[in-house]
Amino acid sequence: MMILLICILVFTLIVLYILNRKTKKVIVFIGPRSTGKTVVLHQILENKTYNTVPTLETYTSSYITDTIPNLHTSDVLTKYNICNEKAKYFFFFSNENQLKEILNEDRIYKFLIYFVFKGKKDELVNYDEIKKKISKKRFICLENDGKNLLKFF
Repeated sequence: MMILLICILVFTLIVLYILNRKTKKVIVFIGPRSTGKTVVLHQILENKTYNTVPTLETYTSSYITDTIPNLHTSDVLTKYNICNEKAKYFFFFSNENQLKEILNEDRIYKFLIYFVFKGKKDELVNYDEIKKKISKKRFICLENDGKNLLKFF
């Protein structure tokens, strides 16, 4: 009887451990250039304000003697490398046109994508229309403070 009770207790502890262990979260910052991704990342990680300079050259990869250029594509999923359904994506945009580009793609809705505007909401001309297109929980206005993004991690 005592052995059975101990076995049940050990089994219960193992099940509770498996259920409560933390899984790794995959968080991806995506979006066009100069939308605040790097600035927000610096604010979150180092608790400082940085000015960053955009990269002016296009990225290329090389393998031994072969050079692989960065291809420009019109496919939104390929362009922003949206492929992991378990990842949490944060799409940074600086104007409504950048947002429309991704919202016009029907395949994005199977991914968990938050839409992040670094500035204040009164800087967006069509703020009310944007809120209608995006769930209120998925639209984030940082008010120029990157630390506001932490609560969505």
